[in-house]
Amino acid sequence: VSQQMQKTLRITDFTFRASEKNWIFLFPHTNIQGAVKTCEKMQQLLASLSMKQLQFLVTASAGVSEYPSFCNSSETLLETSEQALQKASEKAGQKISQAQRSQDLKPDFEVSL
Repeated sequence: VSQQMQKTLRITDFTFRASEKNWIFLFPHTNIQGAVKTCEKMQQLLASLSMKQLQFLVTASAGVSEYPSFCNSSETLLETSEQALQKASEKAGQKISQAQRSQDLKPDFEVSL
């Protein structure tokens, strides 16, 4: 599965194992819409793998955030991503949820790609 997922990622992207069931993906120089699209591609890849090669079903939900537009540090990037993942998980399987921008957050700059 991880070898197939690498085909969806760019050489500049990073993948980390956060826990038994959770992974962290960092997409440098990518806005939130690009990150969501990449997550959708990974979901499609996992669904096709499950049907063709695996003896079990693999699903993926994702919580997506963006620095500095939705948070102001690496810690809050993780927090906002986890909050978005929680919302996706509550909707049950194969969902992607975007972080919500805090009303009082004033980013130093906006990401526009």
